[in-house]
Order: sequence, then C-alpha cells, then structure tokens
Amino acid sequence: MRAFLYLSVYTSSPLYAYGLRRYSSQNGLSNSAILSICQDDDGFMWFGSCDGLNVFDGLNIQVYKPTTETNNLSGNLIEYIHEEEPGILWVQTNYGLDRFDTRRKTIRSFKEFKNRNFFASSGKEIYVIHENGSISYCNSGEEEFRKIELPELSIEEILDFVIDSRRNAWIFTRDGKCYIYHMERNGEEVVFRPFQLFTPSEPLLACFHEGERVYYIDVTHQFYKLDLLSGKADCMFDLQEVIHRKGEVSSVIKHHDDYYMGFKTSGLVRLKETPHSKTPYEVMDIDIKPGIFYLVKDRYQDVIWVGTDGQGVFIYYIDEYSIQSILLSDLSVPVNNPVRALCIDRYRNLWIGTKGDGTVKLSHYDPSASSLAATSWYHTTNSVLKDNSVYAFLPSERNLL
Repeated sequence: MRAFLYLSVYTSSPLYAYGLRRYSSQNGLSNSAILSICQDDDGFMWFGSCDGLNVFDGLNIQVYKPTTETNNLSGNLIEYIHEEEPGILWVQTNYGLDRFDTRRKTIRSFKEFKNRNFFASSGKEIYVIHENGSISYCNSGEEEFRKIELPELSIEEILDFVIDSRRNAWIFTRDGKCYIYHMERNGEEVVFRPFQLFTPSEPLLACFHEGERVYYIDVTHQFYKLDLLSGKADCMFDLQEVIHRKGEVSSVIKHHDDYYMGFKTSGLVRLKETPHSKTPYEVMDIDIKPGIFYLVKDRYQDVIWVGTDGQGVFIYYIDEYSIQSILLSDLSVPVNNPVRALCIDRYRNLWIGTKGDGTVKLSHYDPSASSLAATSWYHTTNSVLKDNSVYAFLPSERNLL
C-alpha cells in the first residue's frame, strides 16, 4: 500500500483575524458574571463569579460555593484570586479572605478582611491593604496576619498595589501620588522603609500591573507604561477618543506587541502596534459587547481569557496563521518514503529531505499559489548525493546548501 504523507505549511494572514470561544452558565459556570480570573501552576483556570468559584481543567468545570459544611468559602461573590504557591490560592469573597489549599481541599478563612481590599505578594508572603487603609501580611504556613505600622491610606484613593522583584512596594493613588516602600526583614517582622523613585505628572484615572510593569491612564487620557525596576515611564498612546466612546477602563494587559483594554460597560479593545505609521497604535474593537471585568494571559497557550459582565468567559486568540497541506503523492516525482528534513533558502526554494528518496526542491515556493512550483529531484544517480536518505539541511556562508 502506498503511504500518503502531508507537508503542512503555516502562512501569515494579512488580515487582523481573531477567534473567540465562550463558556457561560450554559456550559457549567455557576454564574456568567466573572469578576476575577487566575491560572494556577498546573494550568487550571479559576473563575471568580458573582455566585461561586469555578475551576476549569480544559474539559470540565467544578464549582465551589459556601455551604453549611466545614472547609468552605466564606462567601459566594469572588472578587479576587491569587496563587501564593502551587496548590495554594488566596480568594477574596464578599465576607472574608480565604486561604484555599486546592490539593488538600481545606480552607482557612480570615473574616476581618471583608469588602474592598488590595493585595500583593512577595515570594510566599501575601500583603493586604485593609478597608481602613492599614497594611497586614501573612507568611506561608502561618495562621495569623501581622500588621505593619504605616500612616493609614485612604482605600477610596488607592488604584493599585504591587510588589516588584526587588521587594519594593508600590501604591498608586488617584491624586497622582505613588507611595514606594522598600521591604526589609527584621527577624520575623517586615519593615517598610519609604523612598521616592517615581511620581506621575498628573492625577490618575486607572492603574493596572503586569509583572514588572504598571500601566496607568492619567486625567488627560494619556496611556503610560512604567518599568518598576528603572522607574521610567513612557507615554504610549492618547486614549481620549477611545475613553470618550467606551467609558471607564477596567483591565489592561500586553500581549505580544499589542495592548488589550477591557472597558467596564462596553467591551474589549486592541491597540495594535503600527511601527511604520504616524500613530504608534491602531484601535481595533473586538467583538465582545458586554462589560469586561478581568483580562488574563494564558501561561501555556497563546490566548487571552476575558471575564465579562453577564456573558461568562471568552477565550480570545489571534488567527495570524492558516495551515495548508501538500500531498506528497501529488508531486511530479515519486516520493514514497517519510520526510525527515525541511529548509527554505534565501531564494524561497523549499527543500524536502526524505528517508530513501533523496531530495526534492520546489523552486520559488509560494504557499498561496494555486499550483505547485517547479519541482526538481536529486538522488544518488543524478547528483553528488552519496546516499538517498537526507536528515538535515544547513546553509553555508558561501550560499551553498
């Protein structure tokens, strides 16, 4: 029987195509309003909804809700999820802060942290800015929080709280102030020592962090990227027209060279980089209409998870590539053995090395062409090949193959 082998070729698409996939209460989510999202070390997705915590393993959804039994979440409205270490989640509900051991299925609740709080982590320590503006922290494995004595902050003024890899705590407020503290260990205690590294030039409308970067929007609608390690802020784009049209920004992430912005009441926007244009970014509306609560980049896949107000979770992915297949039996030369090597040279010639049938060259190969390119076949009887099994190609400095 003759073997049929396929050569798949990826080709770039000139269009800004994208794909969407949605999961809602119809697919098993406890509620379709998704307030928070977290991906754990195992790749599982945790969705905090207005009625319970959901975990998605790629196939099935499991729901956690408060019940009358022991070891349950303190509340059903899940506002924040953070993985402290593999298997340990911190979950903020409407009635407290829970430390959830997902492997042992145990929960320790801290009822003193209700309502609105801000969270940041450093290693295995979790830090919380209380509703009253004070800061507390808990070390991994400890059962109690310790309070850090600082001048109390107004929780209503705080926009974001993040700790960088140098153990500097950054607190951004609406009035354009940035409180920065270096965190030092003094035995079992943590001491916050203030210093000044950065101050925005204007009051702020919104602020979000991602790794060692902070994105903020000031009252003039300028969008900035701040590098926490250098303290350097770069103005990226004027959002005045976008904010006038879409309203309040609820989440910002960077994906590849583009920025994605969720709006509290009016969907998702992509700022696509345009390096050869007069404007640095092109504004593209994504076909997700409801309000956006949360955006998260997947650790292991090239997708974005989008938590919405009422339509569940969307998976967003960019369709920049299409796959075309060549059936080797359609070539004008008799290739029956497996392909073991591929190479495209500087002249766009596609070279195919086989296990036993020599080498095939498709001249000036164009995957979008309607017909196959001119084909040449090289083997031991018509070329300098010493063997018809070819396992690798390597171009030389003299433009030889």
